[in-house]
Amino acid sequence: MLFVTSIVLISAWLIDRWLGEPKRYHLLVGFGNIASYVERCFNKRSSSKQKVTGAGCWIFLLGTPVCLVFFFQSLLPYSINIVLDVLILYWAVGCSSLREHALAVASPLEKGDLTLARKKVSYLVSRNTEILDEKDITRATVESVLENGHDAVLASLFWYCLGGAPLVVVHRLANTLDAMWGYRSERFKLFGWFAAKADDLLGWPSAKITAVFYVLAGWFGQKQLGTSVKSFFFNMIKSFEAILRAKQQSHNYKSLNGGWVMSAGASSLNFCLGGQSKYGEKVIQSPVLGQGYLVETKDIRRSLQLVYLACWLFILSVLVTEITFWWVSYGA
Repeated sequence: MLFVTSIVLISAWLIDRWLGEPKRYHLLVGFGNIASYVERCFNKRSSSKQKVTGAGCWIFLLGTPVCLVFFFQSLLPYSINIVLDVLILYWAVGCSSLREHALAVASPLEKGDLTLARKKVSYLVSRNTEILDEKDITRATVESVLENGHDAVLASLFWYCLGGAPLVVVHRLANTLDAMWGYRSERFKLFGWFAAKADDLLGWPSAKITAVFYVLAGWFGQKQLGTSVKSFFFNMIKSFEAILRAKQQSHNYKSLNGGWVMSAGASSLNFCLGGQSKYGEKVIQSPVLGQGYLVETKDIRRSLQLVYLACWLFILSVLVTEITFWWVSYGA
């Protein structure tokens, strides 16, 4: 079947836009409940072998569903496998959910309701939100949008193109386990070590791809195609600088992959992120990411638009690649 990858990407994206996140029986919620049970059973913090135990639990929790996907793919006819791929990718892509949660913060902020905004942003981040002011809430939301634009959206599209539904499952579940177990706390510093490293490894290539498409989306979003040749090359240089800046700034950030995508996204929209955040009783000073003015409330919606445009540019690039391959192979 021609252009099957593009068909799956577009179909999953449109279903996510039309239906949004499943309200009941979400597979990730069920997986999270199972992972919590496994962690309670095997995370014996007095044991010195918790790194090995955590790795074994990670392999079991990911290996089981991936084997099931391979099993069903081997039994089902090709046309049904395409439908299965669409459903798995729809389950993994969380763009509508990201938009819903981000706008739930943006709307009360725009109305000056900080109490409601603090409550809503607590669903997005792990930091203490009770004392955040408007700037802090905005920064936390934009950081979450840009980082989850990679983790929950573009990375799934990327891994589907690279290895189909099984790799989508691996990445999405690995990212979920990192969110659950990857904290640098006494409880998870050993048991969650493997989960954190695995997510870093899986996110390494997709974060770079996401950073490139964030920069391209920022460029296209500013309607640079109709500008003069001089302006065209000037903006090409700015785009290249944004990628170099992301590479440099990511090394100072707590998450290398998160630093890449947040820096590239912020630079594309001409604002900067960073500053002081409070996680429980611990105060963290984050390095500056991006370049420009300090992020403002309006940038929550702008960051969402950037993620959406980056996704469509990625899907378009896949379609163009498939058309080019078909033309070279059969059309010439």
